Amino acid sequence: MNNFFWGKAKKLDTLNRVEIHSEIIRNNIRVLQKAAHNKTMFPVLKSNAYGHGLPQIVEIIKQFDFPSIAVDSYSEALEIWKVQKRPVLVMGPSIPNNIRQYKWKYLSLCVSNIEVLKAVSEMKKRVRTHLFVNTGMNREGLQKEEIFEAFEILKRSPKIELEGVCSHFADADGETEVFNREQEKRFSEYLDLVFQEGFSPKYIHLGNSAGCSKTSDKRINAFRPGIALYGYNPLLLVDPNSSK
Repeated sequence: MNNFFWGKAKKLDTLNRVEIHSEIIRNNIRVLQKAAHNKTMFPVLKSNAYGHGLPQIVEIIKQFDFPSIAVDSYSEALEIWKVQKRPVLVMGPSIPNNIRQYKWKYLSLCVSNIEVLKAVSEMKKRVRTHLFVNTGMNREGLQKEEIFEAFEILKRSPKIELEGVCSHFADADGETEVFNREQEKRFSEYLDLVFQEGFSPKYIHLGNSAGCSKTSDKRINAFRPGIALYGYNPLLLVDPNSSK
């Protein structure tokens, strides 16, 4: 793999070198797909593809027909589009003033607070959104008391497509499944509300690399592997899913 530097740093030597075998990355994708029982995959390429080089990994996975590549920020989406014009899901927080400058043709946006959803609705543009609900990670996400306000905004904004609903396991790589089960229960309660309000999101995702095979709600039809794409097993050896 080529060294990935910015500006004048190209002249500097590095302490570490990362070598990537393209076919191993592609095989990791197939293994993860099988482990997740063929749920729809949103590969996570945030943080410069976990330090492996965002443009290099995009080039390697070109052949796969993912609905979107997941990243943290819009700036990462722009880097992906330099390599290939393909759908991208921005999962990290967005600043309402910034979203008016986004290019929406290949973009879906995770919405984790009411302010961003309001800003999206005010643009009067066709936008694909994934509602990010808080189930216990407590880093971001709509709270239970906010979800009905989100529904009202969506109902009066016909150009906003509710493409997905998602959350994030906080302890999928832990020693027990107790908190995973609590989070999935909360997530399922959110899903009940979503469907009761008449919405039909295409993609429902909760699992990360460690949690890709740890969901039981049949409505969960997608997952978001990150570190496992690059050959790292995030699970403890005692975890029965570790050898799958």
